[in-house]
Amino acid sequence: MYTISTHESHIQVNFEADFTDQSLKAIIHHETTMPEYLRMNDIWLIGKHRSLIAMDDLESMASDFNCMCPQDASRKKTAVVVDRGLTEAIILLWIRTLESKVPFELRIFHTLKKAEAWLGITESKVA
Repeated sequence: MYTISTHESHIQVNFEADFTDQSLKAIIHHETTMPEYLRMNDIWLIGKHRSLIAMDDLESMASDFNCMCPQDASRKKTAVVVDRGLTEAIILLWIRTLESKVPFELRIFHTLKKAEAWLGITESKVA
């Protein structure tokens, strides 16, 4: 389903299969309960995996994410790397729903390199 790894400068969530709202909620729960989450930005590597999320679920997912996110965290950014297409559109709608609810910025990218640049990760820091 997914793996989460901690690097020197960020947390990385690697999606390994298509995902539903329930699997996305599990990822959010897992990541937001990590001690590093409070201080480290993150990258979600969705890539070519498809979202199997119904549009009706986006608002409840945003509310759940808002409840899980610590408001006193020093983290500033989440980068989402996803291929162009329907999954990108669904994630973008979800991000738009989240923007006013979480204390950090979320942005979509089509390459890992651009996501890392936005997070300020240099090549020497990437494992």
